[in-house]
Amino acid sequence: MKVLFIVNGYPNKTLPEFCIFTKEQIESVLSLPNITGDIIKINVPENGRFDYIRALAKIKRIYRDYDIVHCFHGYTLILSSMIIRNKPILVSFLSDNVSNEFHINNRLLRRLLAKYTYKLLSKKNIYKVIKSRPVQSYEKRSFYLPNGVDTNLFSSLSKIEAKMFLNLDINKKYILFVNSRNTKSGGIRKEKRYDIFLKVIEILKTKYKLDDIDQLLLMGIERKKVPYYFAASELHLLVSDFEGSPNSIKEALACNIPVVSTDVGNVRSMFGDIEGCYISETNEPEKIAQIVAKVLNENKKYNSRKYIFEKKLSINQKAMELYTIYCQIMDDYYLIKAKYEESYNAD
Repeated sequence: MKVLFIVNGYPNKTLPEFCIFTKEQIESVLSLPNITGDIIKINVPENGRFDYIRALAKIKRIYRDYDIVHCFHGYTLILSSMIIRNKPILVSFLSDNVSNEFHINNRLLRRLLAKYTYKLLSKKNIYKVIKSRPVQSYEKRSFYLPNGVDTNLFSSLSKIEAKMFLNLDINKKYILFVNSRNTKSGGIRKEKRYDIFLKVIEILKTKYKLDDIDQLLLMGIERKKVPYYFAASELHLLVSDFEGSPNSIKEALACNIPVVSTDVGNVRSMFGDIEGCYISETNEPEKIAQIVAKVLNENKKYNSRKYIFEKKLSINQKAMELYTIYCQIMDDYYLIKAKYEESYNAD
């Protein structure tokens, strides 16, 4: 099987960790036997939006040589659908809300793009991956596939050694905030709600008298150093307004680090039954601080790593699932195509 991957988010020289999870997913599935592929990278951060126009010519020239086209995010689906004919297309979305795929300030344009994307999804050659929740019976040509975590990279490390490696105070207790950098400026994405995170830290210090805690911000860090941030932390706090399948939570679980999160994406199914992990039903800082304080006061050691494998959340397990999805799409699409051609010839 030969797959053409079309991505508009991929590590580059300016942003070496940009959309690293896309890169890791593609590499993991290409490591399997009986599958090969190539990547068309639309490098907007470095080359600007004109790179979409350049990609059109590349796609048109080579897409016929592949069995299936796998697009990542809404823009690449729109682009690919302009020229790809008689090939199945799979698109991986960040979340259920398609409008979240389009990071633009113009609300009207964002709604129009989302509406057009939904129209594309009704086509019989287009399939989609959902990361935040299981697929419902009425959602045709849809598959549930969260990203997997690299359990070789993310494992249980010594907390003191991790703090020393990062030049942190070994006497402080750190609360981890993770932001996936997606701009040249490296700014914190608004939906991550860093404002709520800071309020929680303030409440923990003032109301709960936890003077030894401090924030630890993970953003734009070299990939091989990321596990040290988890290991150095007492807890990973996620307070986003929305998510798909938060990769940072899986990484925390693989490192045996407790998690407190708002009820977003597929968080509940990932760790709703794991000891040491809690879901806040609200994004009110007071309520979240209460849960965090409880976890800190428990001061237990947890073995959440085992659940990564039990829940099939490792990157190798997800690579096999993705390969299975490709096979299902091929069978479905070419069966439909054969029936159509048979009906057409009969007429």
